[in-house]
Amino acid sequence: MADIALIAEKIAPVYSDRAEIINHVAGVDLTSGDAITFNSIGAVIKADADDNAANTFRGIAIETVKAGQPVAILYRGHVYGFTVAGLNANSPLYVSDSVGKLADAASPTKSMVAGYVVALSDKTKVVYVDGFIS
Repeated sequence: MADIALIAEKIAPVYSDRAEIINHVAGVDLTSGDAITFNSIGAVIKADADDNAANTFRGIAIETVKAGQPVAILYRGHVYGFTVAGLNANSPLYVSDSVGKLADAASPTKSMVAGYVVALSDKTKVVYVDGFIS
């Protein structure tokens, strides 16, 4: 299982007019591109496949913020910034055992599909996430 690299400064929705983006409060410091879930009071925390308190997936943070600040979360949609050019289109991506990361294979602890690699019309590969498929 390899974590998917990303460039935080390039994390952005591909089709912002069709993306489902909702603002929440960060429960921890977040970096753009973090895979997220919610804690028991509804604050955003980093997803982690091998942590029972964080082993669900709800979206991707699309901005970098400190704990307590509002943060935009991409629940559903295509997103730039992940290094997926070497992966096949339609490959599933999973929540990693590394806190806040996506991976190219399922965790041995808990398998959670977070999204897929998608090729755009110009053949650029991006990530499509759906925070409510796992």
